[in-house]
Amino acid sequence: MNWLSEQLHTWLVPPLKAVFAPLDQWLISLSPTTARACAVGLFVLAAIWVWTLRRDFVYRGAPSRSRWRDLRIWAVLALIPYMIIYATL
Repeated sequence: MNWLSEQLHTWLVPPLKAVFAPLDQWLISLSPTTARACAVGLFVLAAIWVWTLRRDFVYRGAPSRSRWRDLRIWAVLALIPYMIIYATL
């Protein structure tokens, strides 16, 4: 390890372990089905959140307001493969 890596390991790892150890233990205790459902649920929540954005914000900087320029549609289309992967694998 170089000096910077050693310093980061010395100063950051102990507090991060203290903070994230309970979360790690909880995540390890989940069944794969529950973990999968949580992952898909988070993707669904992200898709719902995207649709709460105002049209003015979504089309900001777009030369036209054509339907294909609606970034909310593209965001959901980008999330769908992840939802399928997490739901099936």
